Formats: sequence, C-alpha cells, structure tokens
Amino acid sequence: MKGKIRTANKRDIAAKHHRVLPRSKKELLKVLGAFFVFEADGKIIGCCALEIYSSRIAEIRSLVIDKDYQNNGIGTILIKACLTRAEKKKIQKILSVTDKVDVFRKCGFDTCLNDQYAMFANPKKIKL
Repeated sequence: MKGKIRTANKRDIAAKHHRVLPRSKKELLKVLGAFFVFEADGKIIGCCALEIYSSRIAEIRSLVIDKDYQNNGIGTILIKACLTRAEKKKIQKILSVTDKVDVFRKCGFDTCLNDQYAMFANPKKIKL
C-alpha cells in the first residue's frame, strides 16, 4: 500500500485521538513524540509508538490500523519504524504486549529472548 510514515504531530491528535486510541487528548500530548503515523490519501490510517523506558528497554505499543486498511502490511511498516528508532537510540531490548502476535513474529519478536521470558500477573489473583 502506498503511503508515508512520519512522526505524529498535534494536528493528528485533534483529528484522530477519539477514534484511534481511547486516551484523553492531554495523555496523548505527553507521548506524542513516541508515535509514528501511516498516512495515505490524506488521512491517517494507522499509528504505533515506541515508549522508551531506559537505554536497556523500550516497548512498542498502541499499534492500531483502521479496519478498512488491515492486512496490507501497514502494521509491519510501523513496527519497523519503531525498531529503527530503537536501534538508533541503542536500546538493548524491545518488548510488546499484544494480541497481534503474527505481525510481531514477522518482525522478529518471540516469547523468549536469551532465555528470558515476559511474565504477567493479575494483582487481584496473587495470593501472598
């Protein structure tokens, strides 16, 4: 699919924040620089963010593609943009908590990295 990828700007939030990501405008403004958007035909059809926690770890998050444009490789393009940014910043490990497992696997993600696994817990279900 033809389009362009770019860093998000304030106009993008005003136009799409209510549809694409269920976050307040104020919350999105705080993380605006972390987002990439994919634009085609003059409209934003996808976004993804690289949230950097430290030089050791960052998270690719908030991958959203308009339902009319899914399965066209846009998710992969956005993930790769995040990975490129992480590489330039020399981030050592990148994670993603996602339900889009196939897309992330295509980009080189797995459930284990150097014998380390991501582990999750629901605090309400932990018995101490």
